[in-house]
Amino acid sequence: MRPLNEYQNEFPTRNGISTLITAGVSPVSQRVVDAVHRYLDQAAEGGAFHYPEWSQQVSCVRKSIAQLINAEDEDVAFIR
Repeated sequence: MRPLNEYQNEFPTRNGISTLITAGVSPVSQRVVDAVHRYLDQAAEGGAFHYPEWSQQVSCVRKSIAQLINAEDEDVAFIR
């Protein structure tokens, strides 16, 4: 497991701010920002053309989450 400060460093807005778990929106990590930018770049350049790649990424994430929580892949659902 990585040291806690490595995870903390992924949050650019952290500058002395403590974010407590709330029902609101918390800051996102730089890793999330980068992933969203990649998705939006792909959507802007090709839209649905990238759907097979996106679908594969969803399957990989679903499998990772299932392993993390000791569940079957089909037990993990994403909602909007």
